[in-house]
Amino acid sequence: MSVELDGNPMRLGITWREDDAEPGTAILTHVVTGSPAANAGLRAQDRIYQVSARDFADSEEFIRLINAPSDTLQLLVERDGQLRTVILSFHGKLRKRAA
Repeated sequence: MSVELDGNPMRLGITWREDDAEPGTAILTHVVTGSPAANAGLRAQDRIYQVSARDFADSEEFIRLINAPSDTLQLLVERDGQLRTVILSFHGKLRKRAA
């Protein structure tokens, strides 16, 4: 038996929103349990400012950056006023380090 799913796959396991008051920022609204993002410690309300050391202007550019072929993604994330770098790995163990 096969099951067809609607929608696009979530590579990182996140949903986000944009805020006109914070251009160039993806504000996480949901992190899927067991996803690469959850395993790296990301949580709802975290703010992502960079993907692989690159700024982005809007959701379209953010999507392009997070979907670039790679085994890892480096995200610059802010939580509670503190910036940190989070490395998401799609093969093997995830790791985090302070920015």
